[in-house]
Amino acid sequence: MSVFKNPNGLWYARISTGQKNEKGNYTYVTSKHGRKSRGDALMDEAELRVFVASNKADTLTRIRNHELLDRYMATKGIRKTTAKTYRSAVNHIKRLLPDIPARDTTTMHMEAYRQAVLQEPVATCTHRTLISLVKAAFTWAADNDMIIKSPARNMKLPVKAEPAGMHVEMSLLQEILNTAKTYRYSQLYIPLLLAGMCGLRISEICGLQDKDVTADCVQVRYNFLRADSAPSLQPLKTKAAARVVPLIPAVSREIKEYKGFIKACHKAALQARMEAKKNPGFLDGDAPWDDSGFFFVFPKDGRPHAKEYVERQWKRFKMSPEMQPLISKHPELAKMRLHDFRHSFGSNLRYAGAPIEDVTEILGHTDSNFTRTTYALPMQGTHERSMARFAKLCEK
Repeated sequence: MSVFKNPNGLWYARISTGQKNEKGNYTYVTSKHGRKSRGDALMDEAELRVFVASNKADTLTRIRNHELLDRYMATKGIRKTTAKTYRSAVNHIKRLLPDIPARDTTTMHMEAYRQAVLQEPVATCTHRTLISLVKAAFTWAADNDMIIKSPARNMKLPVKAEPAGMHVEMSLLQEILNTAKTYRYSQLYIPLLLAGMCGLRISEICGLQDKDVTADCVQVRYNFLRADSAPSLQPLKTKAAARVVPLIPAVSREIKEYKGFIKACHKAALQARMEAKKNPGFLDGDAPWDDSGFFFVFPKDGRPHAKEYVERQWKRFKMSPEMQPLISKHPELAKMRLHDFRHSFGSNLRYAGAPIEDVTEILGHTDSNFTRTTYALPMQGTHERSMARFAKLCEK
């Protein structure tokens, strides 16, 4: 048999590779982890034979944990805007995970790493990220025959925190939109409208081209995010994020009105430039209007808005005198994030009776369970409304 009991009382597997070294002796592969029983060692032997037969024995002994992480991240196809976040996470992991051969890494190493992560003074979601990333990397390595088994396969994730999003019912959402239209039309109204009534992310709204927005629908194709030093069009977060969102008539009318407003602003900017040219000291510098084709732009010169600008405008608007009457009646609005308009859309769409699969696709999510537990939470009366529809069905 190719298993033996070491003086330390543990069982090991050892098999020949069938190849001779420079001295003419056969080379062997030995399991690195001792087992308490002979049966467990025999299972290790079977796995070693599969790897030796597949000429994978050398791979098992070469790759180390930090290199494994780097190789795994290279397969992810990370967007430029999120690469910095991932690099920070990987660097954090490397400080806590020993850089030993991946094959020598045991479940005890993984548990020690998990405990080290949980002691880090960071948010619970960061704990989950640092642990789940290691689990995914070792699972990928096992699937690609770099290691026999993933030592992280049984590593438990911290309990997921309750969703932080705020979900505002439709009547209150419409009050916010009406206030924004009256007092912050050019700065805030359109992103609040498309987030709260179509479920778009703010970066997706800023990335819309004029041709992407018609009377019937909005086609989401890009994000407009800050990468390196300046905002630019970036790929979407996932493949599912590329979608076409139909417009309800009320939103379609607002979009038509906004396009007319921007067209008038464009005309006024050109006329102002022509008048300025008549002055003797006029210096012809930048163009009067940015013709890059964005939909949501500054009315003065047509430049596209950036996500950070819109977020600042929302924070200021919440503290403005115009919003105080509404916040006095609903104090929770003081903590409402810009992204919560998207959360509210998901919950209101569910309340309207839309299947969760449709809500998932309209929001641009990949996992309907994530949509159900985070974005489309039941509003007050959602279940009663569903049972009322069921009662009408029974009456028929």
